[in-house]
Amino acid sequence: MVLRPGEWTRVTANLLLRAWPSEPAAIRFRGDFWLRRNTFHPHPGGQSIEARNLYPNSTSTPYVEVRLLPLADSKKPKQ
Repeated sequence: MVLRPGEWTRVTANLLLRAWPSEPAAIRFRGDFWLRRNTFHPHPGGQSIEARNLYPNSTSTPYVEVRLLPLADSKKPKQ
């Protein structure tokens, strides 16, 4: 994908927190973005995936301020 001036794309991601705060907490998230090429090679019995980072195209993203609130008892994860 090539983005020209005035064009944009949206990137989403899933995040897993190892522990959820018991008190309200203000934190900052930041991700990194790498330009990467994934190639799928289908063949009988399965497929193989070749992933290659296209160096030196890496860009740091700005921090996003997030406020985490304690979970209600019914929504607390089982341990």
